Amino acid sequence: MDPATVTAPMWQEGIDYFATANELCAAHVALQERAETPAGEPVRDILSANPGLPSAAEQFDYLRFKGGSAPGQLTLTWFGEVGGDRMVTVIQVSGGSAVDPNVVLGPASDTLQLLRQEVDSS
Repeated sequence: MDPATVTAPMWQEGIDYFATANELCAAHVALQERAETPAGEPVRDILSANPGLPSAAEQFDYLRFKGGSAPGQLTLTWFGEVGGDRMVTVIQVSGGSAVDPNVVLGPASDTLQLLRQEVDSS
């Protein structure tokens, strides 16, 4: 199936990306809390394998990314640490057709850079 031809959600019965930004933030925090336990220790290395934006990863002590998409939806999330400060960034885009991730990555990179600057100035 050509994703550009899909204009409506394919699955109407609850199988899709329905998490809110708050739920995604909570999931990031919960994973990091589990990573602080002996059993969960490998989680940090696993989650940081893909920083989502390699140039942004250079600005953080730790940056982890998780993205997901479905026809007409795109979600990009980052959990970052600088010093002792932790932050979560969530970008969700919904449109009537396939969403081009390249259109969203520029603003996402700018957002992460602004967060880093905010930490540096506080």
